Amino acid sequence: MPSIPFLSYEDDVIRSTPVEKLIGPSAGEMLVEDVEIDRSPMSPELRRRLRFKKMPNLVQTQVRLLPESVDAALIRPEIGSLVHPYLSHMVSTLFLISPAISDAFLSGSPPWVLCVGVGGGPLLMSLRCHLGLRVLGVEADDVVLSTARRHFGLVESEFLKIVIGDGIEFIKNYAMEISESKLFHAIMVDLDEADPMSGVGAPPLEFLEKSVLLGARRALHPDGILVVNTISSIKDIYARMIEILRSFFSELYELEVENGENCVVVATSSPIGSITKEMKHGHIFEKLKQLSCDRFIDSMRKI
Repeated sequence: MPSIPFLSYEDDVIRSTPVEKLIGPSAGEMLVEDVEIDRSPMSPELRRRLRFKKMPNLVQTQVRLLPESVDAALIRPEIGSLVHPYLSHMVSTLFLISPAISDAFLSGSPPWVLCVGVGGGPLLMSLRCHLGLRVLGVEADDVVLSTARRHFGLVESEFLKIVIGDGIEFIKNYAMEISESKLFHAIMVDLDEADPMSGVGAPPLEFLEKSVLLGARRALHPDGILVVNTISSIKDIYARMIEILRSFFSELYELEVENGENCVVVATSSPIGSITKEMKHGHIFEKLKQLSCDRFIDSMRKI
């Protein structure tokens, strides 16, 4: 059996303060903690993190904490905080379908994005609050969802909805029950393998089953994309995943994350075609630029 290294988070933590310990039906024991990150000697950065006991060295969610006022001791989570290493990379992939997203806005019907795996919810809040997209999240553990609401700034609304359930089953069954007008412009999958010793990491192997990928393809808009956060310590597993995705989708793109652990894979419903100069001056590009996600666009490569 291969040796599986623990995934590690930044080791420049000055101090850690437990906020709450909880137990969820799917996630098991979990810890919410506030940590100070040594970003500079004069002004350490304060973040809130969620970790699961079954994967103690992997940070499930982290958001930046901001003071309520200059003098106040109170702090609040930054809305749509994208400090987690790979989230900005996932958001940046929307540039590939920026013309389709812009067309949807112009038609008066902002596009929907499906987020499978909510965690603390910073990805969902960023898509909704900063990009103006409509978001549907699927979270397996109601305790994780409650924690996201209380500690990480997740706020549901008419255009940000969350359902409790198995995300993989949701993808498999969704397209059988909806009309073409309710297709997703993007499906973003951020799910970990339940067994941390399997070497798979993310996504779970059952996500790659034919029925699931067919469901994802059917649930996507004709110009939509499937965006998957991947972690694997075994190269053959990653290569097999790419081979399977290639058989269901039109094109594949890859975006490696600087931490050396995550890699974001994008599968498209239709050929993207060439990236034009106009796309880098469009509405979506400007929104991505405001989030500092534009710096990852040129790193996306077709595979």
